[in-house]
Amino acid sequence: MARAAARLAETVRRGVPRRDAEGGGVFVGLSDAGRLERAPDLWRQAVLASWAAAGLPGSAPVLSWRDTGVHGPLMLAATASPDLVVPPEIADLGAGGRTDSLAHTAEVFLDAAGDTAAASERLMIHRTTLYYRLAQIEKKTGWDLKNGRDRLTLHLGLKTQRLLDSGIPALLRGEEKHRGSS
Repeated sequence: MARAAARLAETVRRGVPRRDAEGGGVFVGLSDAGRLERAPDLWRQAVLASWAAAGLPGSAPVLSWRDTGVHGPLMLAATASPDLVVPPEIADLGAGGRTDSLAHTAEVFLDAAGDTAAASERLMIHRTTLYYRLAQIEKKTGWDLKNGRDRLTLHLGLKTQRLLDSGIPALLRGEEKHRGSS
């Protein structure tokens, strides 16, 4: 069964086009192979993997659950206990998808591995503006962006908040209610 699933996954990967110029397109999430009694958990894996394929920089348009890496367990934690996963400082950055928010600036900067030239180019702002925004982020959060732990906390919190804002956790919680009523 695992070989057949792997062949099917490879066929799907070859058939789905890359992202379009705007970063959109078709995104497919693949769960692990499993028995029918694991179907709800496997469905959850596939839904979260498809979100990761669409929402995480550098992801292929077809992503398996195993290839979500550290994001997989974080997504599960976020859907189970959102209040415990996202630090409250993230809310102070004006998250919510606005491209001029400090949250967006921080996410682009961290996705660029702290490369200010690349981040300012992606944000289409002057590098001085980026430095100003990074100072504002440090001031609002109390975190030092030169500290690896603080950068990791911020980066994971922003990614998790984006997942929570996507509506996928609500979809998964709806599935939990459905499972409980059968």
